[in-house]
Amino acid sequence: MRIVVVGPTHPFKGGIAQHTTELAGQLSRAGHDVAVISWDSQYPSRLYPGELVVPDGAQEVPLSVPVHRSLNWYDPSSWWRAGKQARNADLIVVAHSNPFQVPAYRSLLTSASRATTAPTRVLIAHNVTSHESSSLQDRAVDAFRGVVDAVIVHSESEQSSARKHLPDAEIRLVPLAPHGPARSSEQSNSDSRATRATDGSVRLLAFGFIRPYKGLELLLDAMESATSVTVTIRGECWDDDLDARLRLMAQRPSLSGRVDYETGYVAGSDVTHLFSTHDAAVLPYLEATGSQNTALAQTYGLPVIVSDVPALTAGVVHDVNGLIVAAGDVRAWETALSAVTAEDVTRWSRAVTAVDADLAWNQYLAEVLRPVASRDGSLSQDESMTRRAVAPGVRQAHVISDPASRAAKAAAIADVLSGVVELDGTTILDDGCGSGYIAQELATYVGTSGAVIGVDRVDERQTTHGYEFVLLDSAQLPHADGTFDLVVSNHVLEHVGHAAEQRAYLREIHRVLKPGGWVYIAIPNKYRLVEAHYGLPLLSWLPQRTADRLVKATGKGEWYDVDPLSRGALLNAISSAGLVVTDVTGDVARRELAKLPGQASSLAGVPDQLLHAALSLTPTFIVLAHKL
Repeated sequence: MRIVVVGPTHPFKGGIAQHTTELAGQLSRAGHDVAVISWDSQYPSRLYPGELVVPDGAQEVPLSVPVHRSLNWYDPSSWWRAGKQARNADLIVVAHSNPFQVPAYRSLLTSASRATTAPTRVLIAHNVTSHESSSLQDRAVDAFRGVVDAVIVHSESEQSSARKHLPDAEIRLVPLAPHGPARSSEQSNSDSRATRATDGSVRLLAFGFIRPYKGLELLLDAMESATSVTVTIRGECWDDDLDARLRLMAQRPSLSGRVDYETGYVAGSDVTHLFSTHDAAVLPYLEATGSQNTALAQTYGLPVIVSDVPALTAGVVHDVNGLIVAAGDVRAWETALSAVTAEDVTRWSRAVTAVDADLAWNQYLAEVLRPVASRDGSLSQDESMTRRAVAPGVRQAHVISDPASRAAKAAAIADVLSGVVELDGTTILDDGCGSGYIAQELATYVGTSGAVIGVDRVDERQTTHGYEFVLLDSAQLPHADGTFDLVVSNHVLEHVGHAAEQRAYLREIHRVLKPGGWVYIAIPNKYRLVEAHYGLPLLSWLPQRTADRLVKATGKGEWYDVDPLSRGALLNAISSAGLVVTDVTGDVARRELAKLPGQASSLAGVPDQLLHAALSLTPTFIVLAHKL
């Protein structure tokens, strides 16, 4: 597919330029013909007081596709010419973040649409409207009406804003995929962590552009009474007045020696050092439309202390792998920071799971390409197959109907659940009940005072005995909040869709669970040697396009319609739904090994180190998750 990506890229600096660059590179590596149309001059100097480009020309994110620096803010004719340049594309992706650039991007899209076959037009709205905007600037984005087909946003608040301003476009909420200099350093988890301070202090890092909405003034106010906490603030400051206020606050006697405040560009080589010499990242934002700093911290094994803003809290479970504090509430931050201990940070660090960056980008690209799926007649066979792979409503059920195997599976599920709750008298939801045999067997464990309800999008039941059934007409469960003691999700998550749908599915499970309730989740390992549903070696390891080809070539289907997860991606997705997750795969494996005949049962005593290494290729992950 011919794709043109429009937006800032190297040598411009900042998260949006880095994301645009990474996106273009990812699309190119996925096999598409990609070019970038970027800016020669982005803004009048008064709109951006700092340096616009990376010092010394150092390239933050590698890029090997053609880049045309043809846009100038002061030359409307350059906007139209750039659109003509993009007319032969199948897809145009525009990175929008600033109302000042809307006229240029609208002109480009209007010009490109003059092609005989107009390209599909996708707007990636990092900010639908700007953080510090006027009502006039808020309305500027309305100019995109009629010239964009779909909008991708990174938070629920931006999704609502996009629907308000661009009601005719398809709005897609997609988690922001990791990008930036840290992607190339690959310094994951705590391998490079410095030795903890011996004085019991907790070293916080506030990293990134320094702007009023980032809440740093609130943080310093709250730290005055939190005497065991220190903070390092690094990044460029957009506002001279804010810079002066922060410097003055840092000089307060109550903060003496506890605030390391330094502004300026942070080179990629310095990012690893910053994240590896602190105990936790702190994001006291007053608002947010999307930020990669939570995921960035977790990549380095750091817990995060964040405001309760949805764009920041994905993957954070309060007092499990970090803290979530009320946004804008200085008293709440005082209380939280005063209570934090070195022991807390150590405990949180053990529960930090890094985002699976490759998986996140595969899912992000699928959503970028999704709007093209409805176009007819202009795609090659391979491209059409890739489009079908992201089209909604065409996944198979892959139901298993063997009664004996389902009874054995139900017994195994009951065995795991009975370790955390007494099953008799409980109410269980079998979410994605398929043939119904597992629901039928579970009913024998809950007794006459309990109940089992099975739900599914397609009715393929082979038995109807012992449980109730509800046929779903949407992804939303038709049950009230807090209905169930237990939820069973046995090999269902991989079938519900891509990342956004999987996270929505898990949020629904969280909603219908009672406080204190548990969910059992089993899912195939993305990195198992033989794929579970098609029986093809290494199928789930492959990029979507290659997997589609293999499935079709072997006569097993039209495309690969399953989305299994790696262990890290699974734990992160469950945690982001607000559930406290425990991986019990190893425990289940030991129990199964103990059942082997003769001396083989001694394998149950294999050391943890060897067992955990073997589990990297385990066919199935089994986890329990708890609703607080």
